[in-house]
Amino acid sequence: MEEEEYVFEYTLDQLTFEYLFSSPSRYGDLVQFLMGVTLLLIAISLNILLFLVVMGSSTLRRNSSYYFVILMCLSDLVQLFISVYTAIYMTFRQAIMATPFSRFNQLIYFANDASYWTYVCTLAVVAVERMVCVAFPIDFKV
Repeated sequence: MEEEEYVFEYTLDQLTFEYLFSSPSRYGDLVQFLMGVTLLLIAISLNILLFLVVMGSSTLRRNSSYYFVILMCLSDLVQLFISVYTAIYMTFRQAIMATPFSRFNQLIYFANDASYWTYVCTLAVVAVERMVCVAFPIDFKV
């Protein structure tokens, strides 16, 4: 099966960092790229910090509820790294990949969807766990 030819709006020599920062026609891409990557890097650093705090504390590691927090944190990190790739890809397009219809792009979006649904299912399990804890409280005797 032959891949379809896709026409991009910029030539390969226009898809460089130098052209991105110097060309008035790419100011919109520059703002989108810088704001998107800045917010993604902040979110990645906060998720890594959360992961390190939970894994660094033996008290939190002993509590089984925090396994769900770690799973949600890892799912979020996968989605954030895919979002960084997507921001770079949307800015530099065919300098990264010749066609948007490649199998790698399909794999990226499959991994993003799998991570998203892992996050959603984990959140549902946490919600059910909290509901059970409220509906059937356990009295601790001192």
